[in-house]
Amino acid sequence: TNVIRSVILRPSWSNGVFPKLSAKSKNDVASALLALRARNDDESAGRALLGLPLKSPDLLRLLEGVGDASLRSEIDQAAVVFVTDCVRGKLDVLGNSISGALDISKLSSKLFEHLLSL
Repeated sequence: TNVIRSVILRPSWSNGVFPKLSAKSKNDVASALLALRARNDDESAGRALLGLPLKSPDLLRLLEGVGDASLRSEIDQAAVVFVTDCVRGKLDVLGNSISGALDISKLSSKLFEHLLSL
């Protein structure tokens, strides 16, 4: 939590460092923050995740990391709800282009798959 407050919540990190990370590293950071938010109800992890410049493919990878539909736990459900909230908060940024609109379509399909399995 101290690393979140001291580093990840800083705009210089989220806007300067995070975008330069590899896709795998971005996913690892976002997945760890999502796990902290969903499992430990860590509000600072949630704020940090919302502050990251995530795009539709990043959010899709996050959803793919949530448990298998047949094994969905309350924690996984909380994670899906939080990712849905991230999408809602980033709709204006996510749909700024034609490719962004296509990505949102894929993302919304994945969200509905998860919601149907709840």
